[in-house]
Amino acid sequence: MTDITYPKLSEETREHVSTKCAAWHVHRNQMTLLNWAKAGTGPVKPIKIGKSYLWKVSDLRKLLGV
Repeated sequence: MTDITYPKLSEETREHVSTKCAAWHVHRNQMTLLNWAKAGTGPVKPIKIGKSYLWKVSDLRKLLGV
């Protein structure tokens, strides 16, 4: 398995990121974020497009104090 790194949140240019990317930034397992999304719990809420969830970069920045 290859370790993937993403740009710092302060340098991120996208409005939304994938669950995989969001999980990497908040140091949680992807399943944790998916559980937050499905249960409507957790400190940030995603948007759902089809079967995928996207996470607002601004919410992640606020959560992490960036």
